[in-house]
Formats: sequence, C-alpha cells, structure tokens
Amino acid sequence: MNKRKKENVLPAKWLYWLLFWPITLFVRLRNNVHLHNKKAVRSMEAPFVVICNHPGFFDFIYTCMMLRPFIPSIIAARYYFYHKKLGPLLNKLGVIPKNLYDADVNAVRACFRVRNAGGVICVFPEGRLSAYGSMETITAPTLRFLKKLGLPVLNIHIEGSYLTTPKFDHTVRRGRIDVTAEQVFSAEDWQTLPLEELEKRLYAVLDYDEFKTQAEKRVRFKSRARTKNLEHLLYICPRCGAEFSMATYDDKIRCTACGNGAVLNEYYDFVPFGPGCVVPANIRDWYLLQKEKEYQAVRENDAYELRSHVLLKQPRGGKEWFSVVGEGETVLDRNGLRYEGTKDGEAFCFTIPLSIVPVLLYGTNENYESYYNGEFYYFLPNEPQHSVKWSVVYEQIHRLYEEGVNNGE
Repeated sequence: MNKRKKENVLPAKWLYWLLFWPITLFVRLRNNVHLHNKKAVRSMEAPFVVICNHPGFFDFIYTCMMLRPFIPSIIAARYYFYHKKLGPLLNKLGVIPKNLYDADVNAVRACFRVRNAGGVICVFPEGRLSAYGSMETITAPTLRFLKKLGLPVLNIHIEGSYLTTPKFDHTVRRGRIDVTAEQVFSAEDWQTLPLEELEKRLYAVLDYDEFKTQAEKRVRFKSRARTKNLEHLLYICPRCGAEFSMATYDDKIRCTACGNGAVLNEYYDFVPFGPGCVVPANIRDWYLLQKEKEYQAVRENDAYELRSHVLLKQPRGGKEWFSVVGEGETVLDRNGLRYEGTKDGEAFCFTIPLSIVPVLLYGTNENYESYYNGEFYYFLPNEPQHSVKWSVVYEQIHRLYEEGVNNGE
C-alpha cells in the first residue's frame, strides 16, 4: 500500500524519461548547454530539495538535465495547469501547481507528500522570470518553507539563460549556458544555524547578474534580430523621457520621438548611434533606470495612479485557456491594485492590497495578472504594451509601502 501511495505522488517515470531524452538532447545542442559539478548531484540521496535561479524560460529543462538520474517534482505556476491539454500532462509528470505570491496550502501539502514519499522537490524561489537578467524578489515564506521541510538543499545555478531566451522574446539567441550544482544546506543546518545565517546563505547562492557575468566572460550571442520585441520591455527613452516611443529593427533600438538609440551588439552591449545619444550600457541598466524613474514619480505624488480599461479573463475550462468573464477598469495607486467592473454579468470589484501581494506579474506586450485569495485574475488592457509599466509601477509602490512599514508609518 505504501508503494502504491508513493507512485501516486511522484512523477510517472516512463513518461518522464520518454520526454526527457529527445527534449534535453535538442535543447542541449541548440542552446549550447554545459553542465558542471555533476558529482554534487550524484552525492545526494533523496529526499532533498533543489533551489534554482530563474533567468530564462527553459530553466526547468536545464535543471532536469543536471539532476539526472533523479526525477524532480517541480513547483510551477498554476497558470499552466489551466490549459486543457498541458494541465493533465504536468500532473502526470509530478509538477506541483502553486498560486504565485499567494498562500497556497495545497501546494505546501503536495510538497510534504513528495518528501514523505522520498522524492525530490524543485523550487524556483523568484517565482517569475527575471525581467532584466538579475535576481528578482524572493518572498519571506520561502525560507520558512525550506526550514519546515528540513531537507538537504542542492543549488542549481544557471548562467546565460536570460541572454539566450530573454523575457521580452523567447527566440533563441545562441551563445552559451552554464549550469552548476552545489549542495548548500544539510538537514542539520536547518536545526542548528540561526535564521539570519540561513537567510544570508540562501540569498547568496541564488543571487545572479547575467550582465555582470557577461562583462567578464564576453560570450557572443548570435541572432538575426537581437532587439526583437525589446521595445516592450524598455519603454522610457533615456534622453527625452518619452514613453512607449521606442522602436526596434534587426539589432537596433531607436526613439521615434527624438532619434536617440543604439545598436545591441553580440555581447549585449548598447553601442550608441552617435555622440549625442544617451543610452545605458545594457538592458539591465536601462530597466533599472526605468524603475528608479517610476519610483521618483510615485514618491513625489501621493495621488499617483494608473488607470486602464481591461477585459477580465479567468480559467473556466472548455476550449479556451482563459475565458472573458467581464470587463471594467483597473486602478493602481498607493492602496494596491483595484478592479471595478463586471464578472459573469454582475457588478464586481475587489482590491489586491500591497500588504499581501508584493509583485504584479505580467506578460510582455500582453497582460498583467495576479493570484489572490485562491483565484487567478488575468487582465487584458486596451494597450497591452503598457503591461510592463504596470508591473514596474506596482513594484515601486510596494517599495514605498515597505519603507513605510519599516519606518513605523
């Protein structure tokens, strides 16, 4: 009976290996993947936890490549389970669905079932793809969750994934990906080390900056259209300040309002068109510039807000991944994100408070979305390119909120 229970909670081995070999062989050759320190994986004994940084979309494949012969139960956004065909496949592969940045008791219970069955739990603590090739927010419950599991922890560190398939466009820019394994916690560490030391070590092993690494290694990333869709990520002109005026073509990005622009070379450096152009050194610096500009804007204006007409989508089964269930207006201000409109033909409104949800997830040039109180809300704005601004501004408003909390305001 115990054996049957174990097989029910862990991935189906036959299906996993059937998919593993062709997918990993293709990805390894196409993306030029290199695995380092496999002996760290071979030294592990299940059950254990794997923690990974998350610079690019295919990180779960690189992780599985490194973990062989172990089969991980990967924690992934419940978003993917709403798909009619993909959801059942993920269930058979032992993937654990979770509401991102929302309390999800079912996901926690599933992890403990995997632990008790002797499995391997794989966690991406950032909970989202990096927008600019550096570590994103890690929520406080992550450390408490790992401590409660009390298992040895293997860190898998991925470099080059963002530069290969960046968030703004999943077209492959072929360069090099390095994947390294290292055990970072023993089971005893969770019982003996102070919480401050555990937190410090966790952040240290997860930290990454692909542009800093690239400045040192100078890897060439080949692509016929390196700046494809980059205008949907870099939306503020560094020279004239115009928003959503950037246009891209081939390897170039240019402001249609003032002509400011640059070439993005094979090393991911911006090379300005001329001496009068004002362009940051790379994508990371440009994105951080936008964050700082938005922070100053919301800090200097107590009444700052964003408004947009949206269609509200939710998972309802059937042929569509998400169905339109209403429409209305979203408002983002210092109280959080508010929706006022309809749902299922009736008046409906709610507010996602800053105290609960620290991040507004978004799809580049598509939508912004959030899990809240066990439900998933997918907002499709009239101007989908503005989705990145909503995410950036939400983060800066939350930053102000945290500063107020820390100052006792």
